[in-house]
Amino acid sequence: MKKEIILFGPQLYFKNASYGGGSGGYTRNMETYLEEFTSDEFTLSPCFHTVRSKMKSVSNIFFIRLLIDMKRFLFSIFKNKKNLAAVHILAQYRNATPREFIISLMCVVFKIPYLYEVKAGQFDTWYHDTNKINKLMIKFIISKSSLVLCEGKRYIPFIELFFNKQSFYWPNFVPSKEIPIEFNSTSYILNEPLKICFIGYCYEGKGVFDLVSSADKFQRENNVVVELNIVGHESDEFKAFIESSNLIINLIRHGKQEHSQVLNILKSSHLFCLPTRHLGEGHNNSVNEAMMCHKPIVCTKNGFLPDILAPGKAIFIEDHGNIEKALKYFISEPDNIKKMTNDAHNFFLEQLHSEKVIPVLCDYYKGMTEK
Repeated sequence: MKKEIILFGPQLYFKNASYGGGSGGYTRNMETYLEEFTSDEFTLSPCFHTVRSKMKSVSNIFFIRLLIDMKRFLFSIFKNKKNLAAVHILAQYRNATPREFIISLMCVVFKIPYLYEVKAGQFDTWYHDTNKINKLMIKFIISKSSLVLCEGKRYIPFIELFFNKQSFYWPNFVPSKEIPIEFNSTSYILNEPLKICFIGYCYEGKGVFDLVSSADKFQRENNVVVELNIVGHESDEFKAFIESSNLIINLIRHGKQEHSQVLNILKSSHLFCLPTRHLGEGHNNSVNEAMMCHKPIVCTKNGFLPDILAPGKAIFIEDHGNIEKALKYFISEPDNIKKMTNDAHNFFLEQLHSEKVIPVLCDYYKGMTEK
């Protein structure tokens, strides 16, 4: 009989989430693990924690949610106790630190090994700035963990220095079944609309305001018609910005879409642009998907983007005034763009999809459970 691994992560398909429309990276990661995990030795059993709602209700109070999450986790332990081997925590830290501390403490009490997977790009900076109580809780979580995986390479020396704990680089990945058998050519033909794609939560931190303004300016100053496809939940500020702007570009606001439709929009575009301002940018699903679909990428060097795309797998912009310069480079350097895109696509095929990743995860599980 297979050993059970409890995967502790966010509730799926939660429409009233307070941030990003409830379909952010953590949720996508949880979904990918559950859909793609296969093993002769292990099976994943989900334990969904609560997600903060944008609605005002008693169930949205932090303490109430914490009690619900504890109850769910206890239920998962006793439900799977016969074959339970370990727990895998998709770590959000920050405001989720007390919850993750309680889950870790319960694992220690019940003598269950656990894996702490550090997501997103703010763990080190957050730790330096947070209060002493959070620091004590994080030290406990990491010191008692059987294994720590990190979405960013810079976390590895940080965790070694501050927690005296070895950790391992663990990049984000996408389902292998989504890899297209064929992909559209990324070649841009003069006199056709330049189709740019942005995927993500539309707020100031993602640089989408700058992208809209720069794309519009690029069309005004160059003999190029621009079609900008914006895919994702829109903040109120972004809606107001668009409504108050006098744009000449063909701006298509798709809003939130089913994942299959998002990929279709990406496949029909010439390039993907993520000019994020967020210093804690993680390893985005959309970046993996752009590489998968053989689309050139324009992005900043914030967060973990250089870990994934440097050297030579993207057009990096130093600041948001360089978006127009990047678009000119895309049009004027087709040979360089082709090489860049091929390199990114090959890198993706070698490392960033489930058929490559899941066997390694199973080896980690095996190492944890045999100790």
